[in-house]
Amino acid sequence: ASSPYVIDNQMNLGPVLASVDLGIFVGDNKSPLSMSNELNLRVDLPSIDLLLSLLAAFDESRVLNFPLNDILEWSCWLSAISEPGRMELSKAAAGLALHRVGLTLSGAVTASSSCVSCTSSWLEKLDPTLLDFLNSNNVIGDFAERAMSIASDLLESAWFQGLIDEQIAAASTRCPHDPSYGLEISDTVAPSFRATRDLVDSVLYIGMAVVEVIAVGVAKEHAEVDVPQQVVELQMDVPKDANLIDLTDLSSVADWVDVALEEGRDYLGKVSENGVLGINNLLSSSLLDDEDGTLTIQLEDIGFESGGVKLTMLEVSLIGLDSFTQIDALRAVDPRTLRSQFSLGRLGCEVTMGLSVEGEEDEHAEQVRMLQRSGLETVTISLVLADVEVDLSLLLALDQDLLGSLQLGSILST
Repeated sequence: ASSPYVIDNQMNLGPVLASVDLGIFVGDNKSPLSMSNELNLRVDLPSIDLLLSLLAAFDESRVLNFPLNDILEWSCWLSAISEPGRMELSKAAAGLALHRVGLTLSGAVTASSSCVSCTSSWLEKLDPTLLDFLNSNNVIGDFAERAMSIASDLLESAWFQGLIDEQIAAASTRCPHDPSYGLEISDTVAPSFRATRDLVDSVLYIGMAVVEVIAVGVAKEHAEVDVPQQVVELQMDVPKDANLIDLTDLSSVADWVDVALEEGRDYLGKVSENGVLGINNLLSSSLLDDEDGTLTIQLEDIGFESGGVKLTMLEVSLIGLDSFTQIDALRAVDPRTLRSQFSLGRLGCEVTMGLSVEGEEDEHAEQVRMLQRSGLETVTISLVLADVEVDLSLLLALDQDLLGSLQLGSILST
């Protein structure tokens, strides 16, 4: 004991083996990217050093007068601990508290996996490829150290202390020899959960790493998919007396429609004098930013707040809309189908979010507040695909009689 009310404990645990079964399921049997996998993930932890300083203030008279027939009643021992002397529970007023918690690892952490039932062949190679890479770069070890740090912060937090104090406050009503036995406990106000900066940073770090691992897996699965060459035959449910427009000959709608579509396709797919495809010139001059060629959409009041953490979506940017290398749009392949084919050098999306953590009172928190004031406290998530090829077929049934009966007012009001 380092003081009259503090008990110091030091323990060494391990090595520790943690194993969990994970299910990864995507789509159904009809989807070319469908997968159904059950994976066993094993993490080998070295010995764990635990340092625990426990603050415990027992009521001496209650301990000395403790009846032997209640010695196995855990609630009675809790009721012998001094209760906080006010309605708002906090660590400063506690009779039992985790004064200090330290968790450290004394060696390297390794991970391995095995397929219980996998339809994806890349998962069977996950262990010797991706996990070996993560192990060799100490990513798994970093995960474990961050998890230990998060556990220490949670155990020392006012929120966890509030949970302890609630149990102490309720213990007297469950102890047979206590005068308050069987009575209703008065309402207490415990501190709400507040995330720390380290907790938020660790969750973001681990979350992004997991997303990248999943992205690698999906990319491997996609690389093995054979694109079907045959167009899927679909049946349209249309009235028998419908006068459907023949998409291969739009002269029935207007003499100029076929010519206009052909001119439009020629403009979009033809290289201009500046050496750039027409659609790239059109998008760059009308929609995209001049500097980087992205389409940025500003957002307002989209986000959530929980545990003192506020995450707000600031903007969404579409990347690569000016990188078309080939386009052939809205070409009729049969009387009811329009086909569009195009290729892009890259295509992606970038989401920018604002992040703030309330209740921080250390030096790092002041740096965070300075970043927030300068508008630099942001989290950016992006996904960019290279060499994208898209082939779309649109089955379209347009009734020429109904189309011709449309009134101008109804078109302008839509």
